[in-house]
Amino acid sequence: MFKSYAALGGTLVLALGAVAGNAGATSYKMIDLGALPGGIDSTAKGINDLGQVVGFSDTTGSILGHAFLYSGGAMTDLGTLGGDGSGATGINKLGQISGFSDTSGGAQHAFLYSGGVMNDIGTLGGAGSFGTGINNSGQVVGYSNTSDGQQHAFVYSGGVMSDLGTLGGTISEADGINASGQVVGSSYFAGNNTEHAFIYSGGVMHDLGTLGSGNSFGAAINDAGQVAGSYLANAHEHAFFYDGANTVDIGTLGGTFATAYGVNDAGQVFGYSDIAGDTAWHAFIWSAGSGMTDLGTLGGSVSWGYGVNNLGEGVGESLYTGGGGYGHAFMTEISGGVPEPAAWATMLLGFGGVGAMLRSRRRFARPAA
Repeated sequence: MFKSYAALGGTLVLALGAVAGNAGATSYKMIDLGALPGGIDSTAKGINDLGQVVGFSDTTGSILGHAFLYSGGAMTDLGTLGGDGSGATGINKLGQISGFSDTSGGAQHAFLYSGGVMNDIGTLGGAGSFGTGINNSGQVVGYSNTSDGQQHAFVYSGGVMSDLGTLGGTISEADGINASGQVVGSSYFAGNNTEHAFIYSGGVMHDLGTLGSGNSFGAAINDAGQVAGSYLANAHEHAFFYDGANTVDIGTLGGTFATAYGVNDAGQVFGYSDIAGDTAWHAFIWSAGSGMTDLGTLGGSVSWGYGVNNLGEGVGESLYTGGGGYGHAFMTEISGGVPEPAAWATMLLGFGGVGAMLRSRRRFARPAA
């Protein structure tokens, strides 16, 4: 089971099965953010509390896509590190952005975009690196090749990229970082046959274990140290929420699959799940008080949820009407009563590329559209 890294063990709270609910008076509407000029396909990965959105979109000149910033109703191309493609993965309250880009030398490197400039933050000595998230202090996390060909999680802070190591294997990946510098991700054990979610705190990588016997993956961490991610259960991927001591399986939208990618300071989890009959996947938002809410699509059959801010506004990608199988970045517009973070906290107390060189382990698998 998942463990509390602050104690020797934790209490398992397991809530298997669908917990689809409604958000009471709160309602959500998906807003189509479009694509960069000449593009038809885009994905949103992160959003800050100002409603600024980042992701990547194809363009007229690049089939690999470019990182974008969506702000004030306009999508801006952030360019690359000299190569063809790039993507943005996170944005903080200062507008600093994490991501990855091809370089002029043909590698792929993590970047920190700040002050209108895309800065190459290098690697851990190997060929490539990939930035996955950023906190409000401008610290970037991700994963990088090392000089001996392994892939390790990193934190980039103050101009220095630090290797976070592994849980004993040769592969680890960091995917989220909070205000206090706690990092969440996943790592393999010796032999590289088993992968577990971790929290890196106080210079130590703490194994969070798993629900059942399958692998687990930590995707996001909020300022309270609460984690969202996924684990394998009977060959199906399920989403989890970890509150620092206990872990819950947050269910599905009626199907057998769910994965979580984001969590905000109110403990709201953002991700996607299959619906009843396993016919399609829809983005969802979940909370302890309201369960899992289906956010629908932009008119197509599928949507994927990736990031959420502290206002409960989420972002992702959805197939859209007339898109011919392509997807557009979206953000959710909220109306009605939105609970204050303090109210959610009270409820939660009841849950006591680089091409072939870098392994891009986007969970265990993302279902095809």
